[in-house]
Amino acid sequence: ASGTALSTAGARWGWGDTRAVLAAADEGHPEAQALVRRAVEAAADAAWTLAHTFLPARLILGGGLMAPLYDQWARAIERRWTGATQFRPASVKVCRAALGELAGMVGAAALGMGLLAEPR
Repeated sequence: ASGTALSTAGARWGWGDTRAVLAAADEGHPEAQALVRRAVEAAADAAWTLAHTFLPARLILGGGLMAPLYDQWARAIERRWTGATQFRPASVKVCRAALGELAGMVGAAALGMGLLAEPR
């Protein structure tokens, strides 16, 4: 459920990158729509597993796919959680990462600069 995975899966259809897959999906290309649906459902399944394992108060979605797919991913995750057995779905807030697609780079830079505390 990543941009890299979408790009790789789309390559066999001739789409050169993730943006091309998303554009094809928006244009109604059924194969591209299926790839996006599969990525969204994979993210929802992963969120189900994480929520049942860690019982978080918040699930923060970030990365390069959040700009075009955040609403779709958040809805899919919330739908998947309707049958939750270990937590009340309303108790876990799904939200967008404040740094968006820059979160990984900012975190890596902060780690490299020693700005993040080392785990104990």
